[in-house]
Amino acid sequence: MYTAVFQAFLLYEEAVCDQRARITALHSIVGTLYSCHCFGQENWEALVQVCSRVAACVWLLVFLVCLCVRVRELISGFLQ
Repeated sequence: MYTAVFQAFLLYEEAVCDQRARITALHSIVGTLYSCHCFGQENWEALVQVCSRVAACVWLLVFLVCLCVRVRELISGFLQ
């Protein structure tokens, strides 16, 4: 099971390009990971680390997009 979840993360990083699809895929992976109770402590921690890294990248991207939109709004308002 560990290998399957780890492969899902690899596939997520390599094959999913659309941001909405990435968020949906990440949600599915996290939901699956949360419902599994078959991992040992070492495997669980490794998967949680990968999940945390991927989620942090997604949220950083969302934050940067929101920041760019806000800056554009401020500049447009200033120039008018």
